[in-house]
Amino acid sequence: MIIKKPTIHSMNRRSYYCDYSRPGIYHITLKAAEALRHPFGRVVGDIDKPDGDPDAPHVELTPIGQMVEQELLHSISLHYPMMEVQDYVIMPEHMHFIIKAHRRIVSKNGCMMNLGQVIAGYKYGCNHRWWEMTGQLLDQRPEATGTKRPEATGTKRPEATGTKLPEAANTHVASSSAAGTQGAMPLPTLFSEGFTDVIPLNEEAVAQKRAYIKGNPRSRLLRASHRGASHHRRGCSPRFSRSAHRRQRLPGGVSPLGRAHQSMRRRPAALCRPLDLPLSPQRRRHHGSGM
Repeated sequence: MIIKKPTIHSMNRRSYYCDYSRPGIYHITLKAAEALRHPFGRVVGDIDKPDGDPDAPHVELTPIGQMVEQELLHSISLHYPMMEVQDYVIMPEHMHFIIKAHRRIVSKNGCMMNLGQVIAGYKYGCNHRWWEMTGQLLDQRPEATGTKRPEATGTKRPEATGTKLPEAANTHVASSSAAGTQGAMPLPTLFSEGFTDVIPLNEEAVAQKRAYIKGNPRSRLLRASHRGASHHRRGCSPRFSRSAHRRQRLPGGVSPLGRAHQSMRRRPAALCRPLDLPLSPQRRRHHGSGM
């Protein structure tokens, strides 16, 4: 008997046929931690304004968002000169960017690396700067723990074989066993575990991803305006929808719709049909009127 393992659907799975240490181009998506609500900024602008206009839809970045942008544009290329960030957008709770490896990914000390380790190093750097900005480090310094930056280890992570990058690669856990101190607590992370990558197969697919990234703020405002317009057409505000009306309760704990159904059930059978239409044989048997 063959036992088939259940399929686990996850956007963090990697392509099994792709060698993530070789040259290539990737569309990367990173999500902020679920505990954080819109840490990177907010979408503003006028959807009627064309691209390039100062009032066109765009994202106003918070200091955390500006830090994430700076790390994206400078830190990755600093540690990996063969990597180039081309297009990007930082949304309030996630970010997209296209990154290209012009040649094999190698660290400064000559160790073979892969895309997962590059992303892990980027997330580590953002986490560290976020902890410093928010004062979460205190006396728990990464230097005291003995943990190294992921790209400096030179070990090959399972990201290149198609498995998900472990969260330990992009988080700093100041545990008592690692730091040698008692009572140390793990620090929170800025990003969710893992990342999503899409491999465009041709120039047309790359162009589609670039257009998607460029139009992300406008799409967000369009969706918000369509939701507001749909409520306006229905004649109710966003806080008072039709479903909320159904959830109302009359005296006795019965909804208006339920009260109507109860009244229909109490009506005599003769009143529940048009007077000029005879009952069918099945109806006569059901109502006990005989054949």
